Amino acid sequence: MKRNSVAAKMRDELLRRKRLLLAHMKGDAPDAEEGKSLRGPDVTSRAFDDDTAFSLVEMESMELEEIEEALKKIKDGEFGVCEQCGGRISVERLKVIPYASLCIRCKREEEQYARAESHPVNRWSEIEDAPDEDRQGEPRGISERGRKVT
Repeated sequence: MKRNSVAAKMRDELLRRKRLLLAHMKGDAPDAEEGKSLRGPDVTSRAFDDDTAFSLVEMESMELEEIEEALKKIKDGEFGVCEQCGGRISVERLKVIPYASLCIRCKREEEQYARAESHPVNRWSEIEDAPDEDRQGEPRGISERGRKVT
């Protein structure tokens, strides 16, 4: 399939998704009323529903921004180009996520880096021992040979 025809199909899909998101955010979507009827009478249920609704609106807003950026790239002839390495984003990936800005390889690297950075073991450098003067009068712990040191 030619890149231009893929871009045209993706443009149509992006515009369709944009209309759907905007309708949902305005409360005009078919399922928007259903969510309101599920609200329970107690305060906890309403607070949970409100938090969930806020999170969904936030996610939908972010998706709208990504869609707008993808539509701009289509217009500028830059659609399907990885923002990280400059290579082509596969048609298969674009069919699944039409607003993808990274190729699969770069997205995997980004996710691996994010997981590694968030892991507690990688933050040991942020932790410091108390200065020796703060330890006076406290047991020192156990020596390397297993003997208690005071």
